[in-house]
Amino acid sequence: MACINIVSIASAMQTQKLHHTIEKQSHPERISTYKPNIWKYDHLLSLTSQYSEGKYKIEAEKLKEEAGCIFSNTTSPVAQLELIDGIDKLGLSAYFEVDTNEALENTILYMKTSSSSKDLYATALCFRLLRERGYHASQDMLKDLFDGKGKLPPDVKTLLELLEGSHLSIDGEELLNDIRLLSTKNLKNYH
Repeated sequence: MACINIVSIASAMQTQKLHHTIEKQSHPERISTYKPNIWKYDHLLSLTSQYSEGKYKIEAEKLKEEAGCIFSNTTSPVAQLELIDGIDKLGLSAYFEVDTNEALENTILYMKTSSSSKDLYATALCFRLLRERGYHASQDMLKDLFDGKGKLPPDVKTLLELLEGSHLSIDGEELLNDIRLLSTKNLKNYH
């Protein structure tokens, strides 16, 4: 009987030790130099900026209008695609969604009706922008750029657009996988 009690006491001590170890791991001890963050959420909301004043809002609206005018004044499809890309990279695409979609639709129509599909850079850029916006741009758009023998256009800008666009592939798109590998290889060869 005493032997059973000793065993049960020993197992209870091991269980407590294990429980204490697990508890210790889940609550790491703080370092003595640790200082809690002073930035509480309410404090962040209470911060003000000099740029939220009326004159800056008016200036921002003027700049938005000017950028909208640039959209309407740009006639070259490649220039429109580059403008859309620049606005995206600046993080301002939410402000120009309508203009961007309209410009993309016009560019697609232009590319379908003209012989501009031979402009490899414009085709690669258009493919990437369409895929980024959730349109199903067929990988067949890029067949003219890739001859299947490992040759891609020598232009660095086109290679970069192809590489970025290839990362937006869907499962089973072997052409885009090949383009990704070859464009990476070709870009590494540039010094």
